[in-house]
Amino acid sequence: MSGIDIYLDTSVVVAACANEPASAATIDWLMRQEPGSLGISDWSYTEVAAAFSIKARRGELSPEARAT
Repeated sequence: MSGIDIYLDTSVVVAACANEPASAATIDWLMRQEPGSLGISDWSYTEVAAAFSIKARRGELSPEARAT
């Protein structure tokens, strides 16, 4: 494969970066994808930041996780 074949939803990015029930399965799936075949939209940056902001306000992130 060449080029972007799959555009990731923000929920996939968040699950890969946060400790969620689907995190292990998400990371496993991501690791099996062809390098360069995945993409995200420009909006994903804003949506991921918003998702982590909500998690921080709810107390769902450790202080260490908030610092990174």
